[in-house]
Amino acid sequence: MKEGQTKPPEKRRKKRLESHRLAAFLFLSPALVFFAIFFVFPLVATVYLSGREWDLLGPALEAPGVGFRHYVEIWQDDRFVKALINTFLYVLACIAFMPPLALGVAWMLNEVKVVPWFWRLLFFLPVVTSSVAMSLVWQYIFDPTYGPLNEALKALGLRPLGWIMDPDLSLVSLIIVSLWQGIGYHAIIYLAGLQGIPDDYYEAATIDGAGAVRKFFHITLPLLKPTSLFVFVMVAINAFQAFTPFYVITNGGPIDSSNVLGLYIYKTAFDFLNMGKASAMAVVLFVLVVLVSVFQLRWFRRREEF
Repeated sequence: MKEGQTKPPEKRRKKRLESHRLAAFLFLSPALVFFAIFFVFPLVATVYLSGREWDLLGPALEAPGVGFRHYVEIWQDDRFVKALINTFLYVLACIAFMPPLALGVAWMLNEVKVVPWFWRLLFFLPVVTSSVAMSLVWQYIFDPTYGPLNEALKALGLRPLGWIMDPDLSLVSLIIVSLWQGIGYHAIIYLAGLQGIPDDYYEAATIDGAGAVRKFFHITLPLLKPTSLFVFVMVAINAFQAFTPFYVITNGGPIDSSNVLGLYIYKTAFDFLNMGKASAMAVVLFVLVVLVSVFQLRWFRRREEF
């Protein structure tokens, strides 16, 4: 501070700080209102309804309370347990296959120099395609009798499969659909991460005699850790919330072999008119998503420490 200058009075400083806080709050208020309406209120309402016996035919606030009865009932429901197991299998499959495939596609897109925008758009199209229309197309592809997939197997001299009509393959079929639809989105995210890695690292590694494999494992993968964390968390969250392909293609069948939590919650609420039980399952699903996300965050953090 130059000689002769004095600090602003304390009152003026406090007033300026308050005006900055007010401005910050006004800028954040639209996002806070959106968050409260579309996240906090539905979450509170779901927790409230999980302790009520409501069938959608009367006012929810007048529904009789049942305490934690619904939370006990769902664990005694064999269909819920089956849907929970299917959900975990589906999530694990998506986590195991989606990120590596997306990274491979991103690497190929990064190497393409001829009309790169066209190839990126081609892989991204399934993401923006109507999920219902896409599911109907895949339902026809997997049709055991007239589907083109089985026709291709016959042309190769292989035995046709039951696909969505086979209890052992229905969940596998839906995993294939999800991979086809989601790889493009996560590949674009990985592509942005790849393009953010400076070329200086690769040039220095080349001078030191490192090959492509060593560059990938010692430069590319470590520098893609923040991107990979985002991809893994988003893949898990989206897999837990899967609904449309399961509803359109198999509707949870055959014999609940492809029934997942999102679909069973919908059926419990709107087919069986048991909003209390459906809300309890939704709360369980929310807790599972939070726990899996926290586990992934902690796992990646420990990896960075080592």
